[in-house]
Amino acid sequence: MDFRKQTQSIDLSGDWSFAYSDGPEDRLFSTGAELESAGYKTHPCTVPGNFELDLHRNGIVDEPFHGMNIAGLARYERSHVWYFRRFSAEEKPGFDAELVFEGLDCFADIYLNGEPVGSTDNMLIEHAICVNGLLHGDNEVLVHIRPAVEEAKRFDFPPSVGALGDFKEALYVRKAPHMYGWDIMPRAVSAGIWRPAKILYRPLERLEQVFLESSHIAADGSSAHLTLHYSTRIDGGCDDVYDIGIRGACGDSVFSAR
Repeated sequence: MDFRKQTQSIDLSGDWSFAYSDGPEDRLFSTGAELESAGYKTHPCTVPGNFELDLHRNGIVDEPFHGMNIAGLARYERSHVWYFRRFSAEEKPGFDAELVFEGLDCFADIYLNGEPVGSTDNMLIEHAICVNGLLHGDNEVLVHIRPAVEEAKRFDFPPSVGALGDFKEALYVRKAPHMYGWDIMPRAVSAGIWRPAKILYRPLERLEQVFLESSHIAADGSSAHLTLHYSTRIDGGCDDVYDIGIRGACGDSVFSAR
């Protein structure tokens, strides 16, 4: 069975909407309609993207990379930002449904059809959230991104702990360090959905991970020893038998094993 051909996806990149606060916000919103009812103005944006570029495209801030304009972005460091969009997707029998964000920057709460489905605190990795039973044809996803500079206050910074400049707020945050100021970049503590998003349908039985390791290669290149590392998701019982097959080719050299 070729698991790759069975995996299906719905692209959630493209046109989204966003809203933001001018400072701290203690209310919870799980849909775009709730934001609008609370008086927040919503604006169009694009995913992948980021908060500062979304502000610029909507004429809210000047070109960030001109002159000293980027210094003015500091006023948005404590803003809460909400990204949301509607999309069509149904449940698929025989598949697990996952809401996948390849990059969220970075303290985020995710809602699907008004229900909380997950939280993230790492800009640098992909996040996959199981949403089985939550897709109803016409859906809305909302991502609430909390300000990183405020989240950093939850951590202790004991004496002798140091960071470049005085940016200790970056130490416990899984976020690109240059955003806090670097020799390559002025300070711009960003936020946003910075990589693609999608709904991913994965077969209930599948290969979760595959890695082929070259553990030994002969000096003359005549032979090699390969080790296949894998993890699986199966629904069978202890008496069921499964096979994993592998085939490789490099020029005229071909190998296969099960």
